[in-house]
Amino acid sequence: TQDPATLRKSFHFDTYTEALQFAQKVDEMSTIMDHHANMRIVHKCTNGVDLEMEFFSFDAQELTQKDYDAANAVDLVHGGNPVRMSDYSYDLKQDSVALFPANPRGSSKLLRVDSQGVVSYFDHFAKSVPSALAGCHVVFNNSRVLDARLSVELNDGAIVELMLLDLGSIDPALPSSDHAIQAMIRSESVSKGDIYIEPVSGTKVEVVDVRGIWEEEEESGGNG
Repeated sequence: TQDPATLRKSFHFDTYTEALQFAQKVDEMSTIMDHHANMRIVHKCTNGVDLEMEFFSFDAQELTQKDYDAANAVDLVHGGNPVRMSDYSYDLKQDSVALFPANPRGSSKLLRVDSQGVVSYFDHFAKSVPSALAGCHVVFNNSRVLDARLSVELNDGAIVELMLLDLGSIDPALPSSDHAIQAMIRSESVSKGDIYIEPVSGTKVEVVDVRGIWEEEEESGGNG
């Protein structure tokens, strides 16, 4: 019988260590994609090292789109990731920064301009993102925005959501023990004196006042 087709490629490195480091990067990428390559290292002494890779979908017993996607990703890793963040830099004026959520919450809109200059408008941000990003290479910036939506727990271990509303003039770099911050807590029962704990940092949050009930719109998708 004829063996099924596979995708094969050999990468050459000057040293064994360089080959292993590249193999480690491919392994990390493959774990994210949930699709790993068969690898073979050929050490040629003073002539360097060849790292041979082969992609094949074992369950399907043939080449699939996952093989082609993974092979393209390996080429990107080997090329040092040619995406330059400077290509995505832009000057965002201070008065264009959204300081507060849309009113009502969940009503944020999205404007998309494609490579041909065609403009599309979406009335609901949360519902439009999946279709707008289909087939795109998404680039995330190193945001300085603080996490506003936190998962916190009560003493009994129950997990609830806490959403920061406004830090006001508070300096995030200073200790928070003397500051009061407005927040929404997604819980059926919130009382003055309740203590919540953020599990990652161990930070304790005490409810010092309850000012109202969080009324959520039916179609807000959890956005208030």
